[in-house]
Amino acid sequence: MVRADDLSRALAEVRRIHGPDALVVSTRTVWHRDEEGLAPRRQVEVEVAATEPGPAASPLAAYRSAASDSETTQPSAAGGEGEDPREAVQARLRRLQEIAARVERMAGRVGALSHEVLPYPLAAALRRTGTTERTLLELAHSFDLAARGGERSPTAARRHLSRTVRATHAVSLGQMRGEHWFLGRAGVGKTTLVLYLAGRLRAAGLEVGLVGMNPAHSGEVQRLAAAGRAMDVDVRVAAAADDFERARQDLAGNDVVLVDTPCHLGRSLLAVPGETAQRHLVVSLGEDREFLRRQLEEARDWTPDCVAISQMDLFPRPGRIVDLCAEVQRPVSFLAGRYGAAFEVVLARGEALLQVVLDEDSAEAAPLEAAAAAH
Repeated sequence: MVRADDLSRALAEVRRIHGPDALVVSTRTVWHRDEEGLAPRRQVEVEVAATEPGPAASPLAAYRSAASDSETTQPSAAGGEGEDPREAVQARLRRLQEIAARVERMAGRVGALSHEVLPYPLAAALRRTGTTERTLLELAHSFDLAARGGERSPTAARRHLSRTVRATHAVSLGQMRGEHWFLGRAGVGKTTLVLYLAGRLRAAGLEVGLVGMNPAHSGEVQRLAAAGRAMDVDVRVAAAADDFERARQDLAGNDVVLVDTPCHLGRSLLAVPGETAQRHLVVSLGEDREFLRRQLEEARDWTPDCVAISQMDLFPRPGRIVDLCAEVQRPVSFLAGRYGAAFEVVLARGEALLQVVLDEDSAEAAPLEAAAAAH
C-alpha cells in the first residue's frame, strides 16, 4: 500500500519501491492524519501486488550498519550419525573462539570510529545549552557519515541538525483542524496545556470543543467547566465510553476538538483516536532518554504523531530538546511553560527551535515569546 499527495506521485513511489513491473490492484482517495501537520490531509492510496519493498535506512541506521561486521554466522558443526562426539565438541569450541575473536575486532573497530570522527562543528553550542554527551556522539557520527567527502561547515551541520530537531509544518494556530488527542504520564501538564491551547485557539477565531476523558476527581471536572465558561469553549466530560461517543458527536461541528486523556500509558482508554486524529505525546523537557523510551514503549499501541514539550520553565536547558527529538524521532508540535507572570502554550517553529538549542543571538532566540507575539 502506497500513499502520496496525488496519483502521479503515488505511482512514482510504487515504481521506486516495488519496481517497474509492480501490479497496481486499486486506487482510492483517503483522508488520514498528517504526521507533521495539524489538520487531516487528503491523499491517494495505491494498492499493489508486489510484496518486497526496499526500506530506506536513516543516516544513523546506515552508520550503525556500516560499523557492524557484515559477515554472517556460519552454522556450527554438529555431530552426525557415526561422527566422533569429541570432534564435534572440538569443532564447536573452535567456532566459539572464532566468534570471540570477531567480537573483539568489532569492539576495536567501534572504538577506533569513536576516535576517528572529526570534530563536530556544533558540539560546543549544543553542550552549552544542555544537550547530553550521548546525543552529541550520535549526532557527530551521523554527521560524519552524511558529510563524508562533502562540506563540514557549521552551516552544513546546522542543516543536518534540522532533520533531528524539527517542528510541525503548520505556521499558525489558525491552521489547526479536527481532533487532537493528548497523552502523557501523570503530572506532566496535559490538562494545563490543553486548557491554555483551547484559549489560544478560541482567541484565533476558531470554534473549539474540549473533552475531559475520565477526570481523576470532581475538582478536575469543576476546573474544566470553569475554564470552558471563561473561554467560551464547549467542554464535555466523559466518564464512560458511551459518554465519550456522545461528546464526540455533539462537538463534531467545531473547528477543533481537544481530547485530554488521563494517565493511561500502557492501559486501554475509553475510546481510541480516529483515523484522522492528531496524537500528541506530552513530555517534560527534564525527562531523560531512558525514561522517555519507557514511555514510548508503554504508548506503542497509541502511536504518537508528535510530541508537545511541557515544563520548559522548570528546566532552563533548551539543549535537552535535542535529546528528546533524537529519542522520539517525531516533530515537536507545542511548547508550554511559564515565562514571567504568564503561562504560554505556543506552536513550535523549526527555525526558532534550532536557534534556541544552539544559543544563537537572534530576535527569535526565545521561541515562546516570538511565537506568542506572532499570533
